[in-house]
Amino acid sequence: MTISPLEAEALELEALGRQYAGVVHQARVEGLGRRLRASRRELPVTLCRTVAGGRKLVLSIDRGTVLRLHLFWPEHCPIAAVCGVAWDARIGWVVDLRRVDGDVTRVFAWRARLDHPARQR
Repeated sequence: MTISPLEAEALELEALGRQYAGVVHQARVEGLGRRLRASRRELPVTLCRTVAGGRKLVLSIDRGTVLRLHLFWPEHCPIAAVCGVAWDARIGWVVDLRRVDGDVTRVFAWRARLDHPARQR
């Protein structure tokens, strides 16, 4: 079985993505923060789940994209929108969220992950 150079490159890129998953997700979350700052608007949350007593937030934000946050302190309020994301070397991820009641809350996460929906082949 032979594969084209383009298919071989795609397979190699997938393997690198699995090997360096932390770097890939860091770049994705930083990109989300840049998009939010550039557009100066919020991304609505379509589904908000709390896991592990509120220490993990799972936010569905954009056409199947999921932001997963591992928080230092639990958050129990339902979230309506993501307002901002930034990295602070002393703290970790600093995420501004708009609650359903309209208040903006700031949460601090030691890990953030941004999963995009699987592409149809």
